[in-house]
Amino acid sequence: MTRRVAERRGRVARAGVAVLCVLCAVGTGGWLECTGSRDAEEPDLSYAESAAENYASGLESLEDGNSLEAQKYFEQVMRRFPYTREAVLSRLRLADCDFVAENFRAAATGYQTFIERYPADDEVPYAMFRRGLSFFNLIPSDWFIFPASYTRDRAPTRDALRELRSFIDRFPDSEYVLEARERIRDCLAELARGELSVAEFYLNREKPVAAALRARTVLREYGDSGLAPEALLLMGRIALEAGQRGAARGYFALLVARYPDSEESRRALRYLRFLEGRDEAP
Repeated sequence: MTRRVAERRGRVARAGVAVLCVLCAVGTGGWLECTGSRDAEEPDLSYAESAAENYASGLESLEDGNSLEAQKYFEQVMRRFPYTREAVLSRLRLADCDFVAENFRAAATGYQTFIERYPADDEVPYAMFRRGLSFFNLIPSDWFIFPASYTRDRAPTRDALRELRSFIDRFPDSEYVLEARERIRDCLAELARGELSVAEFYLNREKPVAAALRARTVLREYGDSGLAPEALLLMGRIALEAGQRGAARGYFALLVARYPDSEESRRALRYLRFLEGRDEAP
């Protein structure tokens, strides 16, 4: 009897092991396979015993472009050392991780969270600048190469312009102001191109009043875009097509006086010669 009990117990134990193996293989996708996958997705990091050391390791990973590894270090700092300066900075660096990974919407949200939680922190200027830059990076890059279409959604451009202007207004002496001004100019140029595109659309459909309104918007709201010469030339063309030769002459003359070295100025001179009867229509 004792021998039969022992054998039965042995069979039960072996069956239990077999069931456990099946559950691991089927229920979790295979223990060994799962472990390998986890290691591939989550780096096996050796965390340090201090906030400063972990934060420094995160910075090093971030500078190397390894945003996933850096994120682990910064999360470790926030989890284990929540009341340290490194924990505050780690929240900001997590937004940097999203920025480096080109998750720009998440980065913009992360920077805003930092600003709201630590409004008096010395890193707020950086966070505001990077938030604006996050929106700027959401603008499709080809928009700065090809002429803008009037059908495009310019919400990211307007968001970037708003945030970067807000940053400069609040921190005019920041080291990031120069770059922010360059990005603002890019945003203004994109928005101005959009208005000029709409103006051309209306002009081609013989709606000079609507076209003129769009061109004036460029001069009034986007004067720093670098596209004022194009807007003045278009205003002159619109006036000419509407039969307002005096107004057309005024726009062309203003363009020549203010932007003498531009390509639009050379075209305006041809229009002026035409209006004076000294040349054929351009």
